[in-house]
Amino acid sequence: MIIVLEGPDSYRRLQKALEIQAVYKKKNPHAVVYEYDFENDQDQTQFREHVGTQSLFTAVRVIHIKNYTDAIDSKTVALLKRIGDGDSKTVAVLESEKKMPKWCVELAGQSKKGVQTQEFLFLDGAAWLRYVQKKAKDMGIVFDRHTIEYIAEVNKKNTWKLIRDMEKLALSASQIITKKEYEKICGNESMYDFFSLAVSIQAKQQSKKIRSIELLMRKGNDPAKIFNVAASLARDEAKKYAQLDVLIKSGRMDYDDALLALAIA
Repeated sequence: MIIVLEGPDSYRRLQKALEIQAVYKKKNPHAVVYEYDFENDQDQTQFREHVGTQSLFTAVRVIHIKNYTDAIDSKTVALLKRIGDGDSKTVAVLESEKKMPKWCVELAGQSKKGVQTQEFLFLDGAAWLRYVQKKAKDMGIVFDRHTIEYIAEVNKKNTWKLIRDMEKLALSASQIITKKEYEKICGNESMYDFFSLAVSIQAKQQSKKIRSIELLMRKGNDPAKIFNVAASLARDEAKKYAQLDVLIKSGRMDYDDALLALAIA
């Protein structure tokens, strides 16, 4: 079986992959979990070696594959198709921001039971607020109503930062977290800070560009958000952003690499 987890919300996507691993490990205590990143050629080689040597005595395997693309070796595709065609001892969890690759779309059409898909778009509106409320409850954090709405707003489309902030707040001795307490503990940046740093990516001095990107990343901003906002602010460098965007959309580069290319340009 192949389970495809796709979409930009990498935190929720990863949590689902870990949940699937836990379920299979519970059902099959001797199950073996493999982790591969298909942006790494060596990982693809190891994948072919491990999956291609299956025998009657092979244990149940859960294979977590990150960053799958269309541009992978034909032998790798053949092995993945075999898993999707009904390998009862193997489940492959394909996890990526990108959409399901063409070979997988074709396989899904041929074997509806062999391929399952779940999309992880960023939550918005009431759904996002409910998610924030649930995470707060799970971590034993109590907010006043206005503060939890504020936290939901400033962390919109940044689930990783929300969770990191929640983990810090869970250690607070305060019984009820206010907006003032939140900003004191988490050092929340203003939107002005974000855009001023995004503008600085256009600076001529390489050191200033590197510093701006470093600060934006350190504050938990999603690389895709940084790139897209910087691209919208670009004037003289619009062509460079367009070229990088083509590489990203074709799967030949991720947003982290694009930001690095901008920093050292």
